[in-house]
Amino acid sequence: MAALVSALDTKNSIQYGENNHIEYSWSETQQEQICQLYFQLVRTKNSNQLKKLKGVFRKIYEEGDRDIKVLMLKMLANTRDIDEGKGEYALSLELLSELMNIDKKVGKEMLKRFVGFKSEEKPFGSWKDLKYFMNIRKDNYCIDLYVDQMKMEEESKNNSLIWKWSPREKSRKFGWIFEEIAKCYFAEFGKYDWNSKGINKAKTQLRKKISAKNRLLDTTQIKQCEKNWSNIDFNRVTSVTMNKQRGAFMNNKNIDTVDRVECKKNLEKYMEDVKSGKIEMKGKNVGMIDFVKQALNCSDNMDKDILNEQWKSNSKETSKLGEMIPLIDTSGSMETDEMKPLLSAIGLGLRVAEKSKLGKRVMTFNAKPEWIKLDDKEDFVADVKKIKSIPWGLNTDFHKAMSLILDTIVELKIPSEEVENLILAVFSDMQFDSAEDKRRPEVERFGSNTVREILDKKYHDAGIKICGKPYKVPKIVFWNLRVTDGFPVLSYHDGYAMMSGYSPTALNEFSEEGLDGLQSFTPWNMLMKTLDKERYNKLSELIE
Repeated sequence: MAALVSALDTKNSIQYGENNHIEYSWSETQQEQICQLYFQLVRTKNSNQLKKLKGVFRKIYEEGDRDIKVLMLKMLANTRDIDEGKGEYALSLELLSELMNIDKKVGKEMLKRFVGFKSEEKPFGSWKDLKYFMNIRKDNYCIDLYVDQMKMEEESKNNSLIWKWSPREKSRKFGWIFEEIAKCYFAEFGKYDWNSKGINKAKTQLRKKISAKNRLLDTTQIKQCEKNWSNIDFNRVTSVTMNKQRGAFMNNKNIDTVDRVECKKNLEKYMEDVKSGKIEMKGKNVGMIDFVKQALNCSDNMDKDILNEQWKSNSKETSKLGEMIPLIDTSGSMETDEMKPLLSAIGLGLRVAEKSKLGKRVMTFNAKPEWIKLDDKEDFVADVKKIKSIPWGLNTDFHKAMSLILDTIVELKIPSEEVENLILAVFSDMQFDSAEDKRRPEVERFGSNTVREILDKKYHDAGIKICGKPYKVPKIVFWNLRVTDGFPVLSYHDGYAMMSGYSPTALNEFSEEGLDGLQSFTPWNMLMKTLDKERYNKLSELIE
């Protein structure tokens, strides 16, 4: 067996990371590539990174057997899934476009499931996806989906959100799609050839239809456009609209009209009911980045109240966790890409702290690790600002953070059985400092210096010293928050998981109930568990 492991290791090459630490590079083996792709499926606008991710997706799909193809569809669904997955629309649409290049028939079926075309099942995404997809891939099939769904709902009282998310005529990004829908929907106005009169007539009819349907849906945006703010029902305002437009609802610009003043009064009354527990504010679909970014910048009491109440609502989506400690990387590299990695790390770390059996505690690490005990009585905004008070930036000394935990274990002489039950959730871009005093260029010596090997030795020696038998390293969840080309462990390494993305949904895989029955805690097993959802399993019917 040792020979097998050694052979597998040699097929997975190693490299220096951004800070000269030793990490695994992209593998040549299929199982590793699958785990590695999932680990790197993180939001990015970098065209080279997107090209790389799409290329790996294509390679695995084309070379895989039926089971592997189904697995890749599950991963694609999970990347988009707004309820049980990462909730990434732009990244998933890029992958979907690549799938269309490989297998258009399957790609079309996946697109239907993204938007919920003629289906009562909950979609992976929303009708918003279709217009963004058309800016990646201009395809008449998308226009057909719009028109077929709209015509099906024409006389229906049960309207989907296609009307809310349909392109608008004056939109710079999507106005051209509006015209194409209008021409297809009202083809009779074009007859054999479209002229400006026929096009305008079709657009007018579509505009009226969309407006009428949105009134039935009672969308907030219709009332805003009609200057009817005073009649906005805050119980019907979506979590994202409340989060993005709370300043407008609060009338922060002091617009002196009866309509806007009355809207603010209604919001104040609504917030009184929320804080008293009479009603609950929606917060399910607000992202970690938005939560933390706004918490860092807000000072108005009403603003704080809205954020705190939305956080409470969002928090209900995460189950109770076991003995889990969040480690938040606050080094300089986390501030790239508009600080998205750092902001999401703070949000995810706080969510773990709230749900952990160990209580509201987090460890931040950069040049120096900091152990932060949060006050159970403090709210979300206060917790964020407390973390902000700890120095950020500089380098990424992950090993110093791990040594602090190990030193405390040794000091308290904690039994090995308790150490094994501990889970460390590392929210980072995984670009750690080298554990060596100086860089060693000999490739053949890399294997003994990986993160896993270093930790194994440290905990082995400490256990012998304290208990007379080796400590096993606590279970570690490496949660990636930035696209790179490096990996801390391999798919079969026991005691580790490799997760990624900005959504806290996957934390439920590590709940006390969620880990019951898991034979081995490895990146591969945790990925299979994550993708083993009833709504994903149905995708097998798409592959012959």
